[in-house]
Amino acid sequence: MKIKFTTLYLIILLSACSFHQNKQLEYALEFAEKNRQELEKTLEHYQNDPQKYNAAIFLISNMIGKYGLQSPYQDSIKNILVYALNNNQVINNTLIIESKAKKKWQSLNTIPLKRYDLQHIKADYLISNIDMAFHVWKKYPWNRSLSFEDFCEYLLPYRIGDEELTDWRDKFYKKYSPILDAYKGNDVVEACNLLIRELKKDKFFHNTDFSIPHMGGEFLFNYRLGACREGCDIGIYAMRACGIPTAIDRYIHSTVYQGSHTWNVVRDTTGHFLPFWYTVFEASRDMKDDGRRKGKVYRSFFGIQNHYTANEIQNKAIPTLFRDPFIKDVSANYFWENNVQIPIQSECDLAMLGVFSPKGWIAIDKTIVEKGVATFHNLETNIVFQPLVLQKGHIHPEGFPFVYDGKKMYYFIPDTTQWDTVPITRKFPLQPYLINYMNQNLHGAIIEGDKDIAFKHSTTLVITPDTIIGNRHSVLLNNPVKCRYIRLKAPKGKQIELAELSLYDSNNQYIPMKISHSPNPLLPLAEYKVTNLCDQNPLSYFISKDTSAMVVFDLGKEIEIAEVKYIPHNDENFVIPDDLYELYFQNGNKGWESLGMQSPDKGTLYYRVPKGALFWLKNKSKGKEEQVFFFKQKKQFFSFEINKDNEIYK
Repeated sequence: MKIKFTTLYLIILLSACSFHQNKQLEYALEFAEKNRQELEKTLEHYQNDPQKYNAAIFLISNMIGKYGLQSPYQDSIKNILVYALNNNQVINNTLIIESKAKKKWQSLNTIPLKRYDLQHIKADYLISNIDMAFHVWKKYPWNRSLSFEDFCEYLLPYRIGDEELTDWRDKFYKKYSPILDAYKGNDVVEACNLLIRELKKDKFFHNTDFSIPHMGGEFLFNYRLGACREGCDIGIYAMRACGIPTAIDRYIHSTVYQGSHTWNVVRDTTGHFLPFWYTVFEASRDMKDDGRRKGKVYRSFFGIQNHYTANEIQNKAIPTLFRDPFIKDVSANYFWENNVQIPIQSECDLAMLGVFSPKGWIAIDKTIVEKGVATFHNLETNIVFQPLVLQKGHIHPEGFPFVYDGKKMYYFIPDTTQWDTVPITRKFPLQPYLINYMNQNLHGAIIEGDKDIAFKHSTTLVITPDTIIGNRHSVLLNNPVKCRYIRLKAPKGKQIELAELSLYDSNNQYIPMKISHSPNPLLPLAEYKVTNLCDQNPLSYFISKDTSAMVVFDLGKEIEIAEVKYIPHNDENFVIPDDLYELYFQNGNKGWESLGMQSPDKGTLYYRVPKGALFWLKNKSKGKEEQVFFFKQKKQFFSFEINKDNEIYK
């Protein structure tokens, strides 16, 4: 009951603060209960220093809704990550966790305990943070133009998200401030990039296997690992500790990468904000970034930015994004200012724009409907958007999806009077990184057979081609080859990297085989064991530790081989024989309508489809990665492929 009361009380406070800004501090002190004396102690400490006193008021007033999450399993998961790091379980800077540990800790469903800052934070902690933030604000010349208001948002905050509070500021300052002390200039962008280069000396290791609260400054100071969120947190801790005003920006959902993403921004002395992500790219005044599609961009703040009523905050039909008082739409910082007007036929007050997700359109922008028109501002171009409306507690599609090119809107409207028969080969785009890891160790690999394990008179069965695109490859031998042993040889100077190898006789019967000789796997984990090559699971794979390695298989006896099949390490988003698929097209207010189900015997589906529509292919058998697509001249194009240099959607 106390948890429910606390949540309701916070909702009332947040909404009340919207209308009574002068009472915000009073509400915060009231919510603090027994901890009120710690907050008042902080205020008393600065009673003769007006600027620091106001900074303390800013922090305490905006603590409403701030908390750290405590989970009984959080430390255990951190220990698993540290163990993997210490044991060098790393591939391409990605931290690899053993599958058993992943399954165990991913399946746990617990509700973390919220420790509200107002009820637990100590005066000494606040005072230390305020004093150190003021020290670096006044110390460095690039902050001469930084207003008190911006100081409060971009240097002063003691926390980022829901992490447990630690003494991060002193640690990061002592380690990294000498770099900036040696810099004699006053360019905040150069100072930021100097610090980025120093941060990169401690390599960051990526891992997205677990969903846990923010890891906290002290842990990340010692262990540079986690998702993009942790990379951003490290950037914030280091920059703010050293007097560089920074924040965290994010997009809500990308149809390309199937999720959200965060990065940092530094406030230039001009007041503009420049993106950086210290593990990938530096800050640049020409706004260079990693090129990810964003749609809309939001910035996290410590202070309240949006004012909602208690009813709005409690209305769970409205997406959480639009009930968060601590974020702000900063899309204009990234995309030129633009306005898109959409006619709304439904009777409603609130309209939204969504981007595709297999679980339903995800709203990333909202506006009030006025006289039957919804006006949206500062949209990224070449993104597929779906207008949405909120009616009777539910979100529905309104009209047809569209792409905005900066001048015009192009709608995907199905013409049910004109139909084409089209081929479909994938349910998710084949992106460059995927083509790279399908090919990097496979082209030029040799599969050969012999009657003797010494392979003195071997016969070459397959030499893999230079470019591999599909996921299932079959080679029918001109003449069946009788042998007992099969050898898979990596290309010279390359590792073995393959998902599946299988053999068939002249009657198309699968030939079982056992491993006779194998190199060491890249990591001593089940995910990389050599038996993955013949387990008939296309999602498992083997990568050898050494280059120019080989694997030898024993068929048990001499058998005539008529066909060799192999599957490269891939994402399994190709059309897969015998899986069950269903194709949908978007039909305006009616939503997604089915064009039927198929189970192909080869790697291509053929459907009759209405011209001009937007489509969605779902694998009913397995998988979760899907993206919308359309056809032009009967060729399949994913929304990922839309860009300013082509007109494929027009």
